[in-house]
Amino acid sequence: MNLCVRIEHRDRHLSRRVRDIAQEAASLVARRVGALPRTELILTNGRDLGKLATDAERAVAGGGSAGRRPDESVFGRTVLSPGGVLVLVNADRHTGRGRDEVDTTLVHELVHAAQFHRPGARAELLAGLRHNYGIEPISDSRARAMNRRIDRDEREATRLERLARHLS
Repeated sequence: MNLCVRIEHRDRHLSRRVRDIAQEAASLVARRVGALPRTELILTNGRDLGKLATDAERAVAGGGSAGRRPDESVFGRTVLSPGGVLVLVNADRHTGRGRDEVDTTLVHELVHAAQFHRPGARAELLAGLRHNYGIEPISDSRARAMNRRIDRDEREATRLERLARHLS
């Protein structure tokens, strides 16, 4: 499995849960959606999640200026990284919640990682990033098509959150 887990948060119970289920969740997702690319999973806080996501996207896009400030209140986020995909889980949003919540977030974000590995997906996402960072504009029709794909992917990830019930 192409999954590396890094814990950058002090909540022992949450850190242990993420470490315990990460590989199992990745296997469940891979069987249902398809292989995951090289994926780094980081459990972090909301502020660092935004910075890590932006830094990874800018590195992949080749620079550019950030268009908007990342949302630090999200439960998780999956972005392209130079080495593959970066899955970020916001520990601040999960601390004190039941284990089902982090299980669901982890499955949801790993579904996105698998989606990013589909044929043509990385190139399409990269074109979107380069557009968003002001490096290389795309046509309005291509942007609309990309947004429709993102919406489809989001619906699929939400639908497959039920896989989290199968985690031990």
